[in-house]
Amino acid sequence: MPNHIEKRLRSFKLNTSQEEAILRCLEAKNCRHSNNIKLIWGPPGTGKTKTTSVLLLNLFKMRCRTLTCAPTNIAVLEVASRVVKLVSESLRLGGYGLGDIVLFGNKERMKIDDREDLFDVFLDYRVDELYDCFQALTGWRANVQRMISLLTDPKEVYRQSFIENDKRRPSFKKFVEKRFSKLRTDLRSQFSTLCLHLPTASLSFQVAEKMNATNGLLRAMKVSDVVRVSGKEDTRKQDCVEMLGSICESIELPDFIGKFGLQRLCLENAYLMFCTASSSAKLHMSCPIQLLVIDEAAQLKECESAIPLQLPGLRHAVLIGDEKQLPAMIQSKIASEADLGRSLFERLVLLGHKKQLLNMQYRMHPSISIFPNREFYGMKILDAPSVRVRSYEKQFLPGKMYGPYSFINVPYGREQFGQGFSSKNILEVSLVDEILSKLYSVSRKSGRSISVGVISPYKAQVFAIQEKIGKKYDTSEKFTVSVRSVDGFQGGEEDIIIVSTVRSNGKGAIGFLSNQQRTNVALTRARYLNTYLTYANFVKLFLCCS
Repeated sequence: MPNHIEKRLRSFKLNTSQEEAILRCLEAKNCRHSNNIKLIWGPPGTGKTKTTSVLLLNLFKMRCRTLTCAPTNIAVLEVASRVVKLVSESLRLGGYGLGDIVLFGNKERMKIDDREDLFDVFLDYRVDELYDCFQALTGWRANVQRMISLLTDPKEVYRQSFIENDKRRPSFKKFVEKRFSKLRTDLRSQFSTLCLHLPTASLSFQVAEKMNATNGLLRAMKVSDVVRVSGKEDTRKQDCVEMLGSICESIELPDFIGKFGLQRLCLENAYLMFCTASSSAKLHMSCPIQLLVIDEAAQLKECESAIPLQLPGLRHAVLIGDEKQLPAMIQSKIASEADLGRSLFERLVLLGHKKQLLNMQYRMHPSISIFPNREFYGMKILDAPSVRVRSYEKQFLPGKMYGPYSFINVPYGREQFGQGFSSKNILEVSLVDEILSKLYSVSRKSGRSISVGVISPYKAQVFAIQEKIGKKYDTSEKFTVSVRSVDGFQGGEEDIIIVSTVRSNGKGAIGFLSNQQRTNVALTRARYLNTYLTYANFVKLFLCCS
């Protein structure tokens, strides 16, 4: 691997397993005599998203046409956001280069209006912005020609703009001032849009530099410079005219391009594309894809993986996930029993395909990580030095009961059925509310930022807790509470996690948590404190089952 790539990887302070995983993928990309599928195994807190984003940054720098898919819009937006941030930090000329990155999908389902950080790479937004620049009468090229005419012969432009003896005709100076000011503003905006949104295949770095320099010249120019026809200012005008002419000649694109044409232009010339697996079918008529990256691959059904895998030209694939966490959700019990929810990632693992393990976790206090590490990962995961330092052990509430890992026995709770025959436990709801009140009081008095996640395997319990706490913490900037099901918390993390298990029955039934993948997710979301509200007999039964 070239030295500059290894040097770039070192700048991100990756651990050995992360660096090794990225290097193996980059080596596979350069292999021309065979097709490759690489698996990156990312247990909770091991920096899977960071590894993915650094891999994609390097593929971007190598000009490898790469499609990144994920099962959900949320997962797509997360990885796209990380990559855009990394790429933006590495660009030399403002946003020039972001035109080589495209995010596409359903605007409403993606809730893209809430993600300002992704506006610049979202396809629909990009097409709308470029469409205004490629209008025949008001586009960038028409405005360049108008500016050249104004700088070259302002009197002739003034004469042609009005009928002789027109009483409404302004003075020559006022006319030039207004026309120059508008053209300068329009060109500055249009040049910025072209640099930001056009792919580099359509706009070279040299042309982008000229646009930037021209904007600087126009900004420094005064109306008196435009009106005057001799002296030093005339040289400045001449330089500006020559640059504008050069820009026009350098961009070989039509004066007018429709929205469909702009969409094709963006997709066919992008190096990094982001979408859900189902949306990737849109690329079948586009230029060939060299490499496919599937994030959260263990959550993507095998049949859904087939959509991007059939794209023309595809030679290599990288699947990133963890089959020990939740698979894709299957509503039908029959389909689930037939393993229709199984992912391609899991199938390849079962077939003995080698996977590159990310073996260092940066999220959980060691007291929290030890049990899932032993039960689900065979003690293969190391605790990072940052979570082993004494300062990482935080005591949010007084008493041994609130150490890093605690079980609170709820012996008198009663399991009830809520909506849709889902279970709930009202006593646990009250206990959650009480613990949240105490934590909020600590946060308010100390000025300490605390994020809390409340997890329950049952929808009825989630709704009951949400109803109980209402909106009482919504206005607090330093205290945040998120209440979700186990399935809704995959990929999430908080300072404190409270797990309401609900189960309190004499049958010995442990319900949803009999699924080890679901249990793994519930156990691995907290950074500093994991608190379980449960019935002691249930804990004994669960540990026996484990």
